[in-house]
Amino acid sequence: MWIGQGIPKRFHFAFSAQDKKQVDDFYQLALKIGGKSIGEPKSQKDDYYSCYILDLDGYLLEAVYRNK
Repeated sequence: MWIGQGIPKRFHFAFSAQDKKQVDDFYQLALKIGGKSIGEPKSQKDDYYSCYILDLDGYLLEAVYRNK
């Protein structure tokens, strides 16, 4: 959890996935129920695979798989 000063502009929640397929499934389901894509599933680094969704309330949701 990261805490900063001031009024937050957006909340960011990251969910840990067990594998890349879970990230892909999260992304597809989130789109299906009305979420907005702001980052398709992709590798950010060799050990970091994630996607980003804005939910219906404007929260930033991330599903992430870390291969460590």
